[in-house]
Amino acid sequence: MSCFNRLTMADGEVSRKVKAVSAFLQKSCRQRNAEQFSLANVFRGYSCRVVHPVDRCKCKVFIATSGSAAEFYIEPMLSCVGDTDLMYHYNNELAIPAWYPPPSQLPTDFESRVKIYEIVDSHVPGYVYLNLTYILTRDRHDGTYKIDEHVRSQNNTLNHRTYVIGDNGSHPHGPASTYEMDLDSLPVQYTSVNIDFVPCVHCFVYPPQASDFQKRNRNCDWPDAATIDSVISEGCDVVGVAHRHCKRDEWIRKHQWRLSFSRAEILLFKQLDASTTDSISYVTYIRKDRAID
Repeated sequence: MSCFNRLTMADGEVSRKVKAVSAFLQKSCRQRNAEQFSLANVFRGYSCRVVHPVDRCKCKVFIATSGSAAEFYIEPMLSCVGDTDLMYHYNNELAIPAWYPPPSQLPTDFESRVKIYEIVDSHVPGYVYLNLTYILTRDRHDGTYKIDEHVRSQNNTLNHRTYVIGDNGSHPHGPASTYEMDLDSLPVQYTSVNIDFVPCVHCFVYPPQASDFQKRNRNCDWPDAATIDSVISEGCDVVGVAHRHCKRDEWIRKHQWRLSFSRAEILLFKQLDASTTDSISYVTYIRKDRAID
């Protein structure tokens, strides 16, 4: 038997197994109804006025849904993948890759005074520090942002412990605080639900630490170029959690942050064709395409 024929038979066997597993999942998982799935969309695009937990300045928070409730259109067999995570960031701070110039243009819903943190690599891939480097102010005449202060202090690394606060009935764990919310007034089926609120610092720029995402080889030509461009345009977030091997270090466990690509992962999931029989393969490609594991 030729090498080509053997490879063809092997590919056919893999395809048969993938279709069998996909058919099993489709039969054993219930489709989320509109009301249930709307829970993932209730807070999308939501913002509100708050007081920043670090500098006590008045600002806004912007909320983005993440977690399995936002990623899956099916009702999972395991309840542990049915959580609702709400990542949120403040509109008076931003992150930029190290050595990048600070932005001169920002969305109109940002504050007139914005703190800029540089993303600095740690010794662990995917884990970084945030160093306060610039304070920008908005020009009243043309609306552009200019450097008001270049911070040169040696003690300018952001401590994420001040972002996760366990009052008001919340239960902190890792980078999140869990709240049980009453949803009687919302257009969803549940009367109450546990929601993890995860504070983050947003970065509009896709970081160089994940630059290989654009260049890596991909099977089945997925995702396509347009989807990759959309992922890059989402930028990333930085969440306050240290690597598990670093949590014994008193300083590192409070100052180490992790790059998060939840926005990109949700976009990739939503690009999938729900009718494809190769769903298992596509989920595998998504996991390979995570910018940083």
